[in-house]
Amino acid sequence: MDTINTFRKVIAVCMALLLLICAVACSNGGSGGETSGGDVTVPPDSGRSSNVQAKDYDGYTFVFSDTELHLNKYDHKFPEIEADPTSDEAVEVAVYKRNDYLRAKYNVEIVSDTELNIDNILAAGDDVFDASCNGPYETKSAVQNGFYLDLREYDSVFNFDEDWWWDASNSEIAYNGRYFQVTGDANIRSLGSVNVTFFNKVVLEDFAGNADLYGLVDSGEWTFDKMLEIARPVGLDLNGDSVYDETDRYGFANNNFGVIAYFYSQGCRFITKDDDGEVVFSYGDKKQVEVLTKIVEVLNDTRYTLYGEKYKNLMDNGRVLVGQAAFAEDRALFTTDLMSRGLLMRAIEQDYGILPMPKYDTNQKEYIQYLHGNSSFMSVPYTCSDPDRSARILEDMTFYSTDTVRDAYTEILVKEKMARDENSKRMVDIIYSCVTFDMGYFGIGSMDGDLRGMADRNDTNFTSFFASKSKLWERTLSNYLKAFEK
Repeated sequence: MDTINTFRKVIAVCMALLLLICAVACSNGGSGGETSGGDVTVPPDSGRSSNVQAKDYDGYTFVFSDTELHLNKYDHKFPEIEADPTSDEAVEVAVYKRNDYLRAKYNVEIVSDTELNIDNILAAGDDVFDASCNGPYETKSAVQNGFYLDLREYDSVFNFDEDWWWDASNSEIAYNGRYFQVTGDANIRSLGSVNVTFFNKVVLEDFAGNADLYGLVDSGEWTFDKMLEIARPVGLDLNGDSVYDETDRYGFANNNFGVIAYFYSQGCRFITKDDDGEVVFSYGDKKQVEVLTKIVEVLNDTRYTLYGEKYKNLMDNGRVLVGQAAFAEDRALFTTDLMSRGLLMRAIEQDYGILPMPKYDTNQKEYIQYLHGNSSFMSVPYTCSDPDRSARILEDMTFYSTDTVRDAYTEILVKEKMARDENSKRMVDIIYSCVTFDMGYFGIGSMDGDLRGMADRNDTNFTSFFASKSKLWERTLSNYLKAFEK
């Protein structure tokens, strides 16, 4: 067995070297600075080329501050920066392949450091890392303290209007035209952190009249009310003891993040921007109160909703796994979760489908998916010795990820391994077409816990809730925005 493994590793290294040679052959770069052309380092068969000129950085070790990976059965994340070329996962191999393009074009070595304390390092003014790939909440204090550079100052390098950057999310987290953190096709955790709806086809056929859910999406009629109409009749007290618990059948299986997922999918926001780009606060308007009230009532209606928070102490990660078990045992029709949770779905035998999050009504133009805090964003610290180099690496890392990393995640992992039918594959494209992020929710640390707590208590007095919180939230957010105004 050792001999076989050694042989495999030798073959893998040889293949990696071959990829590197091919990448070098495609590059116009060389020692002595920039090349004269823009079309460089074209990924094989992609038909696309980067507009960023190559430059020789003489073997420089380019360091990313990176979030520690949590590779466990509940929350599987792939390495975003460094990867093992011998991995049997297409996504990880794609990360390695993408890095080969960067090595060849810039003569750099890409390194991930998961042990760095960002705030302490930047507060001390130390030049330790060149860029960061961290979660949005991990970097919030660094942004607020002015420790990250405005990436818009490097527009000669960055192409934020191109589709490899997620404009719907990035523009919402920007203010005064300033981008301190951005996400795109290189951010695997963002690819996995969009909210989606899974449905059990067995339950749909047996207990819900086999409604044409894909057809509802296509016609624009996949709304929250339509979802409720289909889900409500599914609930059943299976053992007849008049007590609904984790062993019964449900139309929904959700935990308290459903409050956030459904709120944004129905077009609600706490922060919008006027025509001049100025922030407009909106806490507690009529639609917000209506939508949140309905969501909390749905989550707490035990006749058809299995609310995971009630079972969080039943087992390790019970708030998630009780719903997963009900879905796998044909006792739940719908479950709302992150796309990455589909990795758990791969293990179940039951046939299931994938849908976008439901709209508010048929007048809503798009199906909106909110980007969960498990996502990741790229930033450049003010302490880095060469911001232009960091900008080049981030731009091209994201550009080359479209045909490597994103392709491996969406086309191979999601569509080929997670999706069970062609219609689900179509839904995946709809899901990724509108992914949003709300600065109001992101910039106020207490909002997440406050809203989830309302659901846990089955408290629908949102008018009073917003009246008591809005001034505090506005002060908190205004303080956060000061970094964008300087």
